[in-house]
Amino acid sequence: MTVEELWEHFSADGKPRVKRLKVTDADPETHSCPIQRVVFIDSTWNQTTRIITDERLQALPNVELKSRRTCFWRHQKGCPDTYLATIEAVYYFLKDLHSHYFSEYTGEYDNMLFFFSFLHNLINKAKQAAGKV
Repeated sequence: MTVEELWEHFSADGKPRVKRLKVTDADPETHSCPIQRVVFIDSTWNQTTRIITDERLQALPNVELKSRRTCFWRHQKGCPDTYLATIEAVYYFLKDLHSHYFSEYTGEYDNMLFFFSFLHNLINKAKQAAGKV
């Protein structure tokens, strides 16, 4: 399912929620996210296929971030570029959830990608120096 469908799935009253919730400083109780926990599988793509079929995970809804493209420097052979690195999946999930249901996204989660971005730049510079880019 999509992030939007996940919200509806966990809606407290079973009815679809409004597109955005208003969050005010005056009344922080006016917003409550029905999504309390998220599980991300951190493994290789081959391992993920086996893990996701485990019977203990079958009751959990699955979210796919199909519209995002990876920036990971070690592409998976034979896999589409929508296969994200774990930190990309965490970042895009939180960003999409935030921008769809709380308020305009203004970079609240961008620092999560600090080390990813640092390594991305470092590896690209090394590739350029080696003449591989």
